Amino acid sequence: MRKERTLRNRLLHIVYHGTSEENTKKILKEGFKEYSYFAKNLADAISMGGPYVFGVVIEHKKAPEWFEHFRCWQIRNKELIPPSKIVSLRKYSSEDLLINKKLSKKVFERSLEYYNEIGRYGDLE
Repeated sequence: MRKERTLRNRLLHIVYHGTSEENTKKILKEGFKEYSYFAKNLADAISMGGPYVFGVVIEHKKAPEWFEHFRCWQIRNKELIPPSKIVSLRKYSSEDLLINKKLSKKVFERSLEYYNEIGRYGDLE
């Protein structure tokens, strides 16, 4: 069990942060400020952040519960994440064929309401 925990704590994960073109230069220079949000998948990063998506390495031991158990789509950092942790920056483009903004907003608001209420965002340690 101890060996498994040690191996698990050595794991590295890539999480995603979507943003606008304007923000990319600042992030590349300064990194991610405290309480920036990251998603487990590209779709959430793009839809909630923007088409410019950073892949960022996060150590498993910084948020084991989020990587293993939490069902929330986002995590936020409590301290600066330096540019050296950036794995990639890509611009994604898509053609919207159907968008139900009202329903999308409802899902987002209920998710925020739930995680605000229970006090869990999956904060990085």
